Amino acid sequence: EQMRAYPDFAFINFGDRDGRFIGINRDAYSNLQMDIIEPPHLGTYYRYEIEQGKPTTLATKVPYEPRQEIWYTDAVNARKPLWTRIYFWNDDK
Repeated sequence: EQMRAYPDFAFINFGDRDGRFIGINRDAYSNLQMDIIEPPHLGTYYRYEIEQGKPTTLATKVPYEPRQEIWYTDAVNARKPLWTRIYFWNDDK
């Protein structure tokens, strides 16, 4: 819902200390996609097309470690959830 409310946002995500991750991204055509990392596939995100807010077709899978990203380390250092500062993230996968 946040991605629909903010059409200029490219990505909103959440990651935990165990390496699980969920994110919603907007592709070059403004289509929303869902990226998921969960056991047993820690370290690889699975990107799905979305229909009615639910993941459907697998679009790609890419090695990724969210706990090394600025958005994650900023929140850990702040010891609370936060909106990270704006930064460039190349996601041409």
